[in-house]
Amino acid sequence: METLMVRKLIALAVISLSLGACDMVAAVKDGMAQSEAAAESIEKQVGVKPQVGFSYHNGSFTAATIQFPSIPSASLPEVEKITRKAVLDSFKGEPENLVVSFVFKKNGS
Repeated sequence: METLMVRKLIALAVISLSLGACDMVAAVKDGMAQSEAAAESIEKQVGVKPQVGFSYHNGSFTAATIQFPSIPSASLPEVEKITRKAVLDSFKGEPENLVVSFVFKKNGS
């Protein structure tokens, strides 16, 4: 009788973990689609396609990171306004922190 109860508890735990993993996979998949949409929106406006990362903690949208491979021609205030709007529209929410960065490659590379 105890063996049957243990098996049922193990089966319940496996099912619970599987369902939780499905939610996590779906959340990451949605985040990647939102990230790509934000990157494309930004590229249309500034002419440079950035990498867009995101971070959630306990269900809160804590950060969006926008990394440009070079400096766009738009001014920094314009870049901030464009990236903030693209993130807000694509992720349907505003992160606690918006990080915008630029890559400066090593000379001769």
